[in-house]
Amino acid sequence: MKKTVGFTLFMSMIIIFSGCKKTLLTGDYASYVGYWRSSTTTLKLEADGTGDYDYQKGNVSKYIHGGRVIISGSTLKIKLFLVSKKYTITKPPTSYIDSVTYQTVKTMTLDDEVFTH
Repeated sequence: MKKTVGFTLFMSMIIIFSGCKKTLLTGDYASYVGYWRSSTTTLKLEADGTGDYDYQKGNVSKYIHGGRVIISGSTLKIKLFLVSKKYTITKPPTSYIDSVTYQTVKTMTLDDEVFTH
């Protein structure tokens, strides 16, 4: 009986972690690296494929710290064990020069929410 429980626990852990492969944010994904802010959300995306998600609106707050960043097609997901936040990438990161400050500004749109870098 103990062997069966141990084996079941071991296999459950393998299943949980095998579906959590992170995306290294290099090459085509390098433009996603950094701190991104919208009116309610902050994303921190690291080059090694880890990331943080912080949401705050009124009294509601949600967060994932130290999650794995997964980018597949038009989907960006930050996942930590069984908790995740999934976005549809409606506009990938782009840069422009601000006409007032003359600084480079990066933006991306996820689920029609604009994030700036």
